[in-house]
Amino acid sequence: MKKILFVGLILIVYCTLYIENCFSQSGWYQVTTPITDLYLNDIQFTSANTGYAIGPIQSSNRGYILKTTNGGFNWQSIYIDSLWCWTLYFLDDNTGYIDGGYDLGVIKKTTNGGLNWVTQTTNLANCFFCIYFVDYNTGYAGGKYDAVAKTTNGGINWFLVSPVLGAFYVQDVYFFNASTGIVVGGNIYKTTNGGNNWNVCSFSNNDYRSLYFANNYTGYVCGYWGGVIFKTTDAGENWNFLDSLGSGLNNIYFVNPAEGYACPGNHSIFKTTDGGYNWSQQFTSNLYYFESIYFLNSLTGFIAGNNGIIMKTTNGGNVFIGNNNNNIPDNYALFQNYPNPFNPITKIKFDVANPPLTKGGQGGLITLKIYDITGRKIQTFVNEKLNQGTYEVSFDGSNLASGIYFYQLKVGNNILDVKKMVLLK
Repeated sequence: MKKILFVGLILIVYCTLYIENCFSQSGWYQVTTPITDLYLNDIQFTSANTGYAIGPIQSSNRGYILKTTNGGFNWQSIYIDSLWCWTLYFLDDNTGYIDGGYDLGVIKKTTNGGLNWVTQTTNLANCFFCIYFVDYNTGYAGGKYDAVAKTTNGGINWFLVSPVLGAFYVQDVYFFNASTGIVVGGNIYKTTNGGNNWNVCSFSNNDYRSLYFANNYTGYVCGYWGGVIFKTTDAGENWNFLDSLGSGLNNIYFVNPAEGYACPGNHSIFKTTDGGYNWSQQFTSNLYYFESIYFLNSLTGFIAGNNGIIMKTTNGGNVFIGNNNNNIPDNYALFQNYPNPFNPITKIKFDVANPPLTKGGQGGLITLKIYDITGRKIQTFVNEKLNQGTYEVSFDGSNLASGIYFYQLKVGNNILDVKKMVLLK
């Protein structure tokens, strides 16, 4: 009887894990970090392999930096004495800066990839929460009580420029060049003379937390109150309201002027593909608050938050859902999309076998891509290793012209199948 109960328990655990891993897959997955008590405020990659994340221990004021040299697969921790550790900015794999958050006047610099940190000379009784460098010499740091500090010699010395009156907390900073830049806090402000003067660009007061410019003209900001998002197309002179994603919007990041991501305080990740006018939820979790987003390209990105969480996507965060049945596929298969013809949404289903197909391949790396009739790639849905199971994705052709398109399933270097679908509007 005990043996039967034990076997039953094993089956229940197996089925639970199988369903969790195969039938509710998301384009985002958690990577392993060495410290789970970190509140990660910021994450940045300097190359495809090298990345950094920063934050304090949640139960104390001890600060740590996490570093990866293999694309986020493994992370090592670097202790930064008793510094609170708020944000970071790296110019290359080796040269970077961090600020101390609520530790007054603290800015540190590394020139060897974070192994050693030198405290900069600020002599400023200000808390700093954001850093941005235009080049290796000129940088800006935003802080509490309207403060913005500047360096023109690579951080050797820092001095205060004119205060950003009404900002209170300067939460984020971006400069187009050494003289022209934007900061956000209680509102949105712009300078064209290196911080000697600041002009209010918006009259919608909020607790603005993050700004991101996809190019020299198109930029976005997000506010904590109501999760508001504003957009500019004239380098920050004018801002227009786009949407509200709910309270506690912490960070916003755009891969290009149309495609971007946001993380509000409701434990979610949102994505837009039309320049911020419409947003869809990609992922949600009751366990984590997400604080910072960084993308290497249109497919590969990372998001960090409390409890040491770092999540990664290799397919632009697209959600794909397994077909909930009792059949575990023995072979790879790509099925005909349905409906077909379609307008504008269709579903594509495929099977992943176990063990992965590796002959001539790359250890079972699965890719699912869409092409137009000329062979031009339209979208990559999947670009990662998947567990054995049946998966399904939704393809939206709203922004495409009517015509014939093809979708291809590939494992490693092996093209398993290509099928045709028709978009008919």
